[in-house]
Amino acid sequence: MTKPHLTVVAPIDDFPAPVSPWSDADMTDEALEAEWNARMAALTAAPKPVLHRKTEKRQLPCQITADEFGELVDEIKDADRHKANLENELADLHANVKSIKGMIEGQDKTIRKARLTLDAGTITKLVEIEIQSDYDAGLIHEIRLDTGEMSSRTMTGAERQMKLV
Repeated sequence: MTKPHLTVVAPIDDFPAPVSPWSDADMTDEALEAEWNARMAALTAAPKPVLHRKTEKRQLPCQITADEFGELVDEIKDADRHKANLENELADLHANVKSIKGMIEGQDKTIRKARLTLDAGTITKLVEIEIQSDYDAGLIHEIRLDTGEMSSRTMTGAERQMKLV
């Protein structure tokens, strides 16, 4: 395998020499250096941005001033007092709720009792009655004085003993 090689088409002496923009024969070394530095500064300098200015307001964190500190402490105290008052009101409401629940339960009992009475068709009242003891028959006769109804039942052992007294 053969190695590639370069073929020279023209002799190096035939290429033109590079032309420098500051190659003026009249310039001194200091002038050339100053020109060089000026051109390099111009090339490396960032272009100046076009500034558009406007004003706006934003919420940003700031250090608390002494006045703001005092106001915040007062705000905390007021909120704490208000919270305590609300908690007391809530406790009172809980007590009232318990009391109201008790009243509701009482009304429920009244409703149940009234419904049972309606279902039975009778109501229990304090009525005056006359009690007749028939010791010979061993019966107790109860006569309602409001309606005249009479009911009879067998005497208990204790009621039979009353004859002896």
